[in-house]
Amino acid sequence: MSRPLSLETYLGDGLYARYRNHDFILYTDRGRSEPDWICLEPLVLASFLCFIGDQCRADTALHAYLAPLFDQLSKLQPLSSVPSTGTRSSSNPTTPSEKPVDSSE
Repeated sequence: MSRPLSLETYLGDGLYARYRNHDFILYTDRGRSEPDWICLEPLVLASFLCFIGDQCRADTALHAYLAPLFDQLSKLQPLSSVPSTGTRSSSNPTTPSEKPVDSSE
């Protein structure tokens, strides 16, 4: 049996995300049980990000909108090398909100 999930993040448009055992899990309000999840392994997520990058190169409006995000992604560092600055603010509209999830689900 796998470990319980600890956080759920609302991404917008009714889409939620979780991270568990190296998988990025996407689901909607209606898909709170495992059979309804979309699990992206790191290599699949990388392929999806490449797909988005390809679309950005073909669509200048999309590129202008997403370029700052890709710039931030390229600067990511492991958490162990980033100084702790406290918790993220859920009032920042560009930051997904996180809330604890009952591990008994």
